[in-house]
Amino acid sequence: MNGKEYDKNYITHADILSGSTLEFVMGSTPNPEWGAAPGSCPPSMTH
Repeated sequence: MNGKEYDKNYITHADILSGSTLEFVMGSTPNPEWGAAPGSCPPSMTH
């Protein structure tokens, strides 16, 4: 995002409003390790 590696599996409304740029680099096979870390998941909206 914005020229830097982004390891989250979500984007925030604030990122969208600020005009962030998100560039996808995709391979021919999925990477099951990408976005799997606890810090990569979105925060809970129920807490």
